Amino acid sequence: MSGASYHNAAALRAMSILQTALQDMQEELPTQMALAAKSQQDALTALAAQQKQLAWLADQAAQAHAATAAQPGGESHD
Repeated sequence: MSGASYHNAAALRAMSILQTALQDMQEELPTQMALAAKSQQDALTALAAQQKQLAWLADQAAQAHAATAAQPGGESHD
């Protein structure tokens, strides 16, 4: 096999391997996209739950502050 023929054959093999890899990636893409969407939804759900907890804590802190201020000798703002 001459040098040029050898290089052409090697290039064809490399192109075939790359094409197969690309097809594999294209087949796997919908699955990866679905996993990414699920992960994003899970993260949004967790953030929403955390936001509710923070709102509850802020409400509790406001109630405690109001209760403390209403007591005799409560907070002074000198």
